[in-house]
Amino acid sequence: MKNSIAQLRGNLSKNLSPIYIICGDEILLVEEALDLVCKAAKKQGFHERATFEPKLNIDWEQLHLETNTQSLFNEKKILIVRIPDGKPAIFGAEILIEISSKKHPDNLLLIILPKLDKPIRSSRWFKTISNNGSVTEISSIQPEEMCKWIKTRLTLEKIHADQIAIQTLADRVEGNLLAAAQEIEKIKLSAPRGPIDETFMMSLVSESARYSTAELTKNIFFGEAKIVHKILKRLREEGTKPLPILGSIIWNLRALLAASERQKNGATAEISLRKSGVWEQNIGMMRSALDRISPAKLRMLLYQAGAIDRGEKGLRDAMVWDELMVFALSLAGSSTLTPKNIKILVDN
Repeated sequence: MKNSIAQLRGNLSKNLSPIYIICGDEILLVEEALDLVCKAAKKQGFHERATFEPKLNIDWEQLHLETNTQSLFNEKKILIVRIPDGKPAIFGAEILIEISSKKHPDNLLLIILPKLDKPIRSSRWFKTISNNGSVTEISSIQPEEMCKWIKTRLTLEKIHADQIAIQTLADRVEGNLLAAAQEIEKIKLSAPRGPIDETFMMSLVSESARYSTAELTKNIFFGEAKIVHKILKRLREEGTKPLPILGSIIWNLRALLAASERQKNGATAEISLRKSGVWEQNIGMMRSALDRISPAKLRMLLYQAGAIDRGEKGLRDAMVWDELMVFALSLAGSSTLTPKNIKILVDN
C-alpha cells in the first residue's frame, strides 16, 4: 500500500502495519514520518528501539539476529533500517525478504530509503517488502510549493502570517525545509500577538541573516572558504544543531551532482541546474560550484556527508562538528579533503 505522509498519519490512527517503508530525499519530512510511526507504535507497546545502517554482511547478520532475539523484558521492538543509497546488495536483500515474510508480532520493521528510482522499484526485495507492508513516498517540495508548505506549518503552530511575510520567509530559506522549520521555531518564541506582517518577518530575517545556514550554504558554493570557516564557527557557538546545516548542504549537493550529470550529457549549465531543481536566485552560486568541482569529487563529498549524518544520529563514533567543518571547507575549495579522512569517513 502506497501513501503520502497525510495518508500515513490517517492510517496510523486506525491500525499498525508490521512493515513501513519511508522513501524520500527531504530529510526533515522523512524524519517526521519516522517519528509518526514510532509514536503510534509506542502506543501499541513497542517500547524498545534499535537502529541499523547495514553495509557489510556482518551488519546484516546482526539485524537478522536481532529479529530472532527475544527482549530481556519481553518488550516489542522497533527495528529501524536505514539504507541511504537504496542498495542492500544480494545478502542484505535476502535478509530483508526473509524478515518481511516472517512478520514477527513483536517486531516492527521500519525501512528508510532515498527517493525511489527505477532500479529500486523493480528489485525483487523491494517488491516483496512493499507487498507485505506500507510504503510512504515523500515528494520534494518544489519552489512554487514552498509558500503553501510554510503557511501550513505556521497554521499547525497556530501562527498567522500574511502572504507577503510568508513569501519573505520562503525567499530567505531558499527551498531548505530544515532551515524553514528552524526559522518557524524562532518565530514561535518571539512572534507578537496577532498576524505577523512583512515588517516583523524582515526584522527576524535581518537579525539572523549574517550568520545563518542560508548564508553559510551560499558561501560554500561560491567557494569562500574563509567566510565559511567564520560562519560555521559562529553557528556552533550559538548552539545551532548540525543536522539543519548538513541538510541544507546535502540538498544543494545532490542538485549539483544531478546538474553535472545533465551537463555531461550535453545540456548547458543553466538548463542543467534548473532541471535539477535549483532556484533561480541560486543559479549563480551553483554555476560557480559546477564550474569548480568535478562530478567525481561531488560524489566523494556526498559519501562524506552521509558519514557525518550517521555520526550525528549515533550510528558511528564521530566528532561531528570537526568533520562538518572539514566537509564544508572541502566543498568550498579548501584542500582539507584527503584520501585518509575520506577513507575514515566512508569505512565508518
